[in-house]
Amino acid sequence: MCRRIIALCGNPNTGKSTVFNLLTGLKQHTGNWSGKTVGTARGTFKDFEIVDLPGMYSLKAKSPDEEKAVEFLQNGGAELAVIITDGTCIERNLILALQISDITEKTVICVNMMDETAKKGITVDIEGLSRELGVKVIPMAAGRREGLGELEETLCGGIEKRSITGLRETEYYLRRSKELYERYVTAEKEADEYFDRKIARIVLNDKLGIPVILPVFTLMLWITVVGANYPSAALSRLFDFSGNRLLELLTYFQVNERMTDLCVNGVFILWGK
Repeated sequence: MCRRIIALCGNPNTGKSTVFNLLTGLKQHTGNWSGKTVGTARGTFKDFEIVDLPGMYSLKAKSPDEEKAVEFLQNGGAELAVIITDGTCIERNLILALQISDITEKTVICVNMMDETAKKGITVDIEGLSRELGVKVIPMAAGRREGLGELEETLCGGIEKRSITGLRETEYYLRRSKELYERYVTAEKEADEYFDRKIARIVLNDKLGIPVILPVFTLMLWITVVGANYPSAALSRLFDFSGNRLLELLTYFQVNERMTDLCVNGVFILWGK
């Protein structure tokens, strides 16, 4: 039977693989793009074959895996594209979603990590975003399986084709994603106020990044080579102390030698005799 193909797309670290595993039930196989050593994961859902495309930030491909993913989409390799976005940084994710929507007639956008957006005080107007884009937009928290049922129903129920424009200039997508974010996303705090963004702003800074990260790497090296010896020695002393006290207790109650060996020295010592 010839299965209809769904392309699962998205930026890296958006939960795309989690959605793939939930849909396919881990019934997947891996392979390579023709002529390339770029791995792909494929699985089945109902009468669909789902292709988990490599994570990418844009259709303006730079790496080999991005090139093959873009080629797959542009050549009509899939009947439908399911785009997984991260609700906590949706403005950046919308760039890829807009690009794929412009070259794919059937598109579904999943706004994942909605549980995290709620914790951060971010609200996404799903209905408004769907109406503006003219595609189905589904809120999800894949880690909790929330939204999975709606996605499955959408895929099985069929999706109408849309007219597509083809890829446009990068500036258009940057401007458009910003407009959509300002119109349909509200946040209690500005993005730059979140702790992780503050850390990223320091670590990724052209001038501060290297001076900050070098001491961190030095500390990690010291912990690996020297620092780990201290807790290891402490644990060894603890086990020795505990073993001696247990031995004294078993001797006091005149427990037989084999049972004492089993409790104090372990099963391997007992079997070695």
